[in-house]
Amino acid sequence: MLLRLLRTRPADADVLFAMRECKWQKGELTQALHFAQRAAAVAPDRADTVGEYGRLLSLTGQHQQAITTLRQAMKLSGGAVQAVVYLAEALLGANRIAEAEAVCRQGLADHGPEARILRRLASAVLEQGRAAEAGAALEQAVAAAPERVDLLSSLAAISHYASPARPHLVRKRAERFGASIAALAGPGRPASQAAPAPHGERLCVGILSPDLVTHSVVFFLEPLLTALAGRPVSLTVYHDRATIDATTERLRTLIERGSTTRGGEHWRWRVVCDLSDAALADAIAADRLDAVVELSGLMEHHRHAALAMLRARTGAAGPAILSWLGYPGTTGMKHVDARLVDALTDPPAADGRPGADAWCTESLERLDGCFVCYGLPHQAGDVQPCPSLSAPGHAVTFGSFNNLMKLSDACVGAWASVLRAVPDSRLLLKAVALGDPAVAEFTRSRFAAHGVDPSRLDLLTWTPSYAAHLDLYRRVDIALDSLPYAGTTTTCEALVMGVPVVTLAPADQPHAHRVGASLLTAAGHPEWIAGDQPAFVERCVALAADQACRVELRQSLRRQVLLSPLCDAPAFADRWLAAITRVLNARDGTAGGRPA
Repeated sequence: MLLRLLRTRPADADVLFAMRECKWQKGELTQALHFAQRAAAVAPDRADTVGEYGRLLSLTGQHQQAITTLRQAMKLSGGAVQAVVYLAEALLGANRIAEAEAVCRQGLADHGPEARILRRLASAVLEQGRAAEAGAALEQAVAAAPERVDLLSSLAAISHYASPARPHLVRKRAERFGASIAALAGPGRPASQAAPAPHGERLCVGILSPDLVTHSVVFFLEPLLTALAGRPVSLTVYHDRATIDATTERLRTLIERGSTTRGGEHWRWRVVCDLSDAALADAIAADRLDAVVELSGLMEHHRHAALAMLRARTGAAGPAILSWLGYPGTTGMKHVDARLVDALTDPPAADGRPGADAWCTESLERLDGCFVCYGLPHQAGDVQPCPSLSAPGHAVTFGSFNNLMKLSDACVGAWASVLRAVPDSRLLLKAVALGDPAVAEFTRSRFAAHGVDPSRLDLLTWTPSYAAHLDLYRRVDIALDSLPYAGTTTTCEALVMGVPVVTLAPADQPHAHRVGASLLTAAGHPEWIAGDQPAFVERCVALAADQACRVELRQSLRRQVLLSPLCDAPAFADRWLAAITRVLNARDGTAGGRPA
């Protein structure tokens, strides 16, 4: 009908606007932008046509033009809530974070505690390392719109950045989100219909993720997929994102090749981003998997609504549901049977401590050794000499390439203590948000408040390629891990680029705080793990003083790591499959009988 109307009324703004919505709903972003542009050209004095055109410009990466257009929409609408939200999103996309914060604060002054604005404000302040303020903004947003399930997941996820760590609060917030998802899923099947369905000797596993693009998850998933090829396991990979890139194509090719190898006849790659939650639940159920492993936790674009529907519809006859890799804490979901962790990230109860199990709603299935396996990035160049060798006075450069969200006040305080203890040292920070001059200046002021001369900081932003990103480790002598939310990919990157990493991992802290302890132990360097801040500073000072050790590490560390359990993909694949089998046996009440 719209096409017929368009032929007879090609300059009708309402028809063009409706066509934009139709194309948007179908996921045809380029066509949606085309019709939005035409609608805005026909009706340049309407806030809705101009605003939607600006939003689509932003969504297609044309942020600067989007900002200009959306500022016009703000004027036309008199600063309406929708215009504020769209402009803040465009500013965040353009890495103009301080401006986005200012727009949100003005919007809140004009409209009061509006949930949509508060959510964007939370993003803007979290990007600057202000986790407490971000959490407060999301608390306000939830109070203003308690029906918004997405706000509940964001509030739970953001809790991992707060310092000090509060694992019981993380669980409480996750459970609140989980209850909302369960309500959306509806009632489960009667128990009489919930009998496990046998699948034969071959283990049938699904992997669900929106991050099968150039993303940190892939550095740990790809080695596993490669090692699983040829094993007696059926694998279905659910790609849940419309975007594809070279990494996506490489993974898809790996899966397609896996389907032709011995034992991999049932390997499949499925694009599911266009499926509703209900349709995705039906699709997974139809595949008759033993287990589905989701890689998002409560991070953006998760599909827990679909998984909750899957469990509600199939009961115990459906697959076990596991969470792994992409999220550092409990999901709060009753439909998630287990999380794959290890005994260092999530210590069991011991010596009077309750153990990490008390902080989680799921069963914790601990893999022997590390909970992940890392693969050397394809773009990694040669390891370069220590920068201190050519620095004036052989001054050491500490560094971190973690995003600023992880730079809690406690983190800045600990790192500042290191810089004060090594007076001639420098600190190199690399994060996308540092491309905003206001954010860079704020970051310098945070260290100045701890007695560190801001001139000792070198601040870098986005690099045009991952190879260029890795090459910047040539400027770092010693990497500092963030806290309480530790690095994962950044720690592994530093190690394979010849840079030692020092982490602070107290024994009584949750998963997010202790990932570094797991990675460094698996890599063969537990001596770089500190249990408290004095020990953290001590280890950093010792490494800074031992130039001979650092020079030797530049020559040997990559090889050590690649030969260590951290990078032993075949052994990890065995442990990963065995862990899934244990979860299945526990759920079915059996002691064995399933393939491992």
